[in-house]
Amino acid sequence: MTEAILKKQDTLLIHFLKMLLNAFKQDDFSSSARLGAEVVAKHLGVPQIPAVYPFYLEPMKRFCRIGNEQIKEILEALDEVYPVAISVYFEEYLAELKLKISKYLETI
Repeated sequence: MTEAILKKQDTLLIHFLKMLLNAFKQDDFSSSARLGAEVVAKHLGVPQIPAVYPFYLEPMKRFCRIGNEQIKEILEALDEVYPVAISVYFEEYLAELKLKISKYLETI
């Protein structure tokens, strides 16, 4: 991907980014998040996973509260440095991530 950016090979870059986004969309976020909670609980020596949720879930909740205007500012900054395909990818990725996190939080 870095080489495609540096050589301005937009077609290759777009293809690669689409593959990454499709893989992320198909990923089971809830399963990954639960496994992450298990790792945090084990690392902290907490016997029950729900005990880590108050601080484990807070960054997810904060991320979901980031407004579209703030995301737009980030994407515009990316456009100043990288090809537009990068910001398009992140715009779609962030929207999908918000959706996945929201669904996951509903199950907790």
